Amino acid sequence: MTTKEIITSWAELFNMQDIEGLTNLYNEHSVSHQTPNIQIEGKENIKKMFEEEFSQFEITCYVENIFENGDWGMLEWKGDEDGILRGYSIFQVIDSKINLQIGYWDNMSFLNQIEKII
Repeated sequence: MTTKEIITSWAELFNMQDIEGLTNLYNEHSVSHQTPNIQIEGKENIKKMFEEEFSQFEITCYVENIFENGDWGMLEWKGDEDGILRGYSIFQVIDSKINLQIGYWDNMSFLNQIEKII
């Protein structure tokens, strides 16, 4: 699979909250650094991260753009239809598996959105 196809699958699986499917996109030694959170290392720890996040929050990844340059790709997303919560994820894909993911979103917008839901 191409980098763009992996990122597209990631967004689809994220929206289904398919933890097993998401986890299978990562290699054993993957790193996920979701700013402003701490860096997570290893496929099993990334799986735990998704389990914790999905048990606490319901969020949708509305894909705005996916850019690809070889093993590197970027996902531009919004977390609500109005585009108040926005973010980016940079992926390095090696041998059709995510090796590195760095994500950024505005944490204040995220907390404001969660407060509206609760």
